[in-house]
Amino acid sequence: MIGEKATCHLGEIATKAHYPVHQLPHEIALADIRWRLENLGVVKAWMTERTLRSEISRNNPWRRGKRYLVPDAMIHFHHFLKPDAKVHLELELSYKSNQRYRERFKTLGYDSAGLAPPIWYLVPSEVFGKRLLYFVKKYSGLYATNAVFFTVIQNFKENNLEARLYAYQGQAKLREVFNIPKESDPAQGDAQGLSRENDPETLDVAS
Repeated sequence: MIGEKATCHLGEIATKAHYPVHQLPHEIALADIRWRLENLGVVKAWMTERTLRSEISRNNPWRRGKRYLVPDAMIHFHHFLKPDAKVHLELELSYKSNQRYRERFKTLGYDSAGLAPPIWYLVPSEVFGKRLLYFVKKYSGLYATNAVFFTVIQNFKENNLEARLYAYQGQAKLREVFNIPKESDPAQGDAQGLSRENDPETLDVAS
């Protein structure tokens, strides 16, 4: 929750956002995750769910009025397992129904433009994350298990770059995922890590 002056400083347009009361914990937690990632200097650009929906609707008029899956954010990382990577971020604070996960994962890895970015889930516990990976294999097959990762929220908050990224095939420290050597750790509060919202030079939306 930041004001007009702060958004201008970040190079963003100040807008009023209205959320149902039950969504506020999710929005506050998502803002905290964004701040932590940007403070690490690993983010090139960040596109919010609201902006993604607007872009998709504008670029694909035939989708208006239809339900379609949009992540909580699309992030352009300097490095996420590979250089210059785009990733869909999902902050999952509570379990959804099996039907919801079936719909989410049945076409995993593809969208109308072809190959879609991988999904990184931030979850409350390791058990929760492993349940998601189970659904990925169940509804998408083993070939899609390299398209979904998870990190435990509290682990990230407490351990920063030493936190773990889990996949079906194994795990790695975020330091390795972001390709940050230990001697290159960013200083806390280093403003150089701040990304810009919907920077046309760094982020595009798949149609």
